[in-house]
Amino acid sequence: MVKEFSGDIDHITPAIHAAMARIRLVPSTGPHGMTTHAVLTELEPEALASALAALDAPAFHARQIYQWIYRRGVTDFARMTDLSGDLRARLDDTFTIPTPDVVARHDSTDGTVKFQLRFDDGREVETVFIPDTPAMTFCVSTQVGCAMQCGFCLTGRMGLLRNLTAGEIAAQVRLMAHALDLAGRRFNIVLMGMGEPLHNYDATMKALRILAADCGLAVHPRRVTLSTVGVLPALERRSRCTRRRKRSATVSCRSTGLMAWPISSPPAAAFRRSGGIGSLSSTSCCKASTTASPTPGGWAGCCMESDRK
Repeated sequence: MVKEFSGDIDHITPAIHAAMARIRLVPSTGPHGMTTHAVLTELEPEALASALAALDAPAFHARQIYQWIYRRGVTDFARMTDLSGDLRARLDDTFTIPTPDVVARHDSTDGTVKFQLRFDDGREVETVFIPDTPAMTFCVSTQVGCAMQCGFCLTGRMGLLRNLTAGEIAAQVRLMAHALDLAGRRFNIVLMGMGEPLHNYDATMKALRILAADCGLAVHPRRVTLSTVGVLPALERRSRCTRRRKRSATVSCRSTGLMAWPISSPPAAAFRRSGGIGSLSSTSCCKASTTASPTPGGWAGCCMESDRK
């Protein structure tokens, strides 16, 4: 049987490869018989271009789609009018562009705006717009809950319910940028919302790459600040990437104290094993500075360029 088939394999190989490329994009049947679509906002521009190739669409359409979603805030394929009608129909059959629902919005007299957002699975996070800092700043969550158990943090009492995906992290910025009419302006991002960003390393770095795409919101990495309790394996990983790409990352240590953390908490244990923040900074090959007197609720803010494997 193998010998009989082998004589014809050369001319069918391209067809097999094309079919295999399409298999990854065919809608699948999920729980309760519901049809599921691939989540387009989980794709970086290069990955989206590859996905479009599987739909027999030119790669340049990936940039157009990014512009519609991130610059114009359009998530309905039917409204992406510089794409052909046929492509829009195929995209609609293949992909979804989820955006979290705004459960509540609280506007403060000083211009601060807090959004309570709900994802498709019912999980909720908070994200905040902080004006005049001196720039416009979005405070974004990376997890639902948190495993770090910092004594001063209410989120830590929830425990870790789940990690957010890269698309869900980026969606918070996308939603706020258009809700506040800031998509065309420069703004900063601080990863200081719910969750420990470096405990969700891959999704966080991927989200930053999505947000940095020049065909989207084009948030320069230098406008991103990552706040962490000091997850040493992730900092070591980040450091290796920094050295490999000859980029620098700065760790600003506002406090070396652990008074706010329970003795048995993961942050306290990590800091004890590492010998404190000095060892953390050495391990990370980062510059560090500390305040003169440690205060409860120590944290480290890392200005980090997004990682790429």
